[in-house]
Amino acid sequence: NEVTFKEVKIFNGEDEVTQNYNITKTPGTIKVEADALDAEFKVEGLEDVYYNGQEQKQQPKVTTEDGRELTAGKDYTVSYSKDCTNAGTVTVTITGKENYSGMIERTYRILQRPVTISVDSKTFTYDGTEHEVTYIVSETGKDTGLVSGHTEQVVLEDAKRTNQGSNEVTFKEVKIFNGEDEVT
Repeated sequence: NEVTFKEVKIFNGEDEVTQNYNITKTPGTIKVEADALDAEFKVEGLEDVYYNGQEQKQQPKVTTEDGRELTAGKDYTVSYSKDCTNAGTVTVTITGKENYSGMIERTYRILQRPVTISVDSKTFTYDGTEHEVTYIVSETGKDTGLVSGHTEQVVLEDAKRTNQGSNEVTFKEVKIFNGEDEVT
C-alpha cells in the first residue's frame, strides 16, 4: 500500500508556521510480507496409528514459534499422500495461504495391525479314525486382531493324523479379506 500525507503542519511552540516552509511530500509504502512456514513452526497431532480398514487422515495443529495457533482453511491448507487407509507412511503437506507462505511436510505411519493365528494343538487317543486340528485367531481389540467385517482364509499343512505319533502342523497359506478384496 502507498502511504501518502493527508496534512502537514509545522509549529513553533503553539504557533503554526507552516506558511514559512516549502514542503515536498514524498510518498512511501508499507508492506507486510507473508510469514514463511518453516522449521520454526510446530506441527502436532500426527501420531502413528494401527490399520483399522478406514481412511485415517489426521488433522495437524500448527502453531508459530511464539505459540499462536494457525487456523486450517484460513491460514493453511492440508493435503495428504494418496493412501491414508493401508499400512505405510502418510505424507501430510501443510501449505500456507493468506498471511503465510511456503509449505511444511510431515509424516505419520499406519502400522500393520497385529493378529495372531495359532494352530489349535490337541492330543487324541488312537481310535482308528482320522483326527484334525484347526486354528485360532486372536481376539479383536482396539488395535489388534481382525478388523470388524474382515475374514481370514487359512490353509494348514499336515493338520490330519490317524496313527500314533506326532508331527508339526504348519501354515501353508494365510490371507485376510475385506469382502472379496485381499488386505493381508
